[in-house]
Amino acid sequence: MRWSRDKEDADGAWSWGSPRACAAAEWNGTVHPFLEECRRKRWSEIDAERTGTNWRRKKHIHYSFDQIIHEAYERLIELQLDDFSPDIFRFRLSGKRRLYGFRTDPVFFMVWFDPDHRLYKPK
Repeated sequence: MRWSRDKEDADGAWSWGSPRACAAAEWNGTVHPFLEECRRKRWSEIDAERTGTNWRRKKHIHYSFDQIIHEAYERLIELQLDDFSPDIFRFRLSGKRRLYGFRTDPVFFMVWFDPDHRLYKPK
């Protein structure tokens, strides 16, 4: 697995006031160490990781665009990333922390760090 910040959304803020860019403290303390740990794995190992009661759910998953909030999808359109991939990939870091981007094997292109799990649209 490799990763890139080439597609990262570093401009502006979400409607709830959080900046879209990953703050330096979060990058240094959470995101970068996580991505470096993933870099030592194969995608098959990452895909096999589980979470939840009895380890039933996949830890890292693909979301269709209709599974993220409309504001995030609209932002992908503004960034001209809505046709980069047919879906968006989501890493679960810990607790509510999520990392969104595009997986084009072998590279994960980071777009957003979501510390409060707000980009997912609950059913």
